[in-house]
Amino acid sequence: MGLFGQTKAKDPREAIREMKRKMRSEQRGIDRNINHIKREELKVKNSLKEAAKKGDMDVCKILAKEVVGSQRAVSKLYASKAQINSVVMQMESQASMVRMSKGYRHLQTL
Repeated sequence: MGLFGQTKAKDPREAIREMKRKMRSEQRGIDRNINHIKREELKVKNSLKEAAKKGDMDVCKILAKEVVGSQRAVSKLYASKAQINSVVMQMESQASMVRMSKGYRHLQTL
C-alpha cells in the first residue's frame, strides 16, 4: 500500500511483462527439478544393475519402484510446465486482443 492507503495503478503492459517474467522463472525452476530427478534416476538405475548382477531381487524391486516413481514425477513436472506455458500464451493473446480492440476504437472515431 502506498501513502494513505492509495496505490498507483500499474501499466497493463508492465504487469503482463512482470507476470511473464515470474512464470518463465518458475519454468526454469521446474526444468532444474526435472534435471535433478533424472540425474538421481540414473544413479538408481546403476544401483539397480549392480543389485541385479548380485542377484538381490528384493533390492531390485524397491529400486525399480523408485525408478517408476521418478518417471511419474518427471511427467507431472512436464505437465505443470506445459500448463504454465499455456497461461503465458493466453496472457499474450489477451493482451494482443486488447491492443487490437483499442486500435479499432480509434478507427471508429475517425
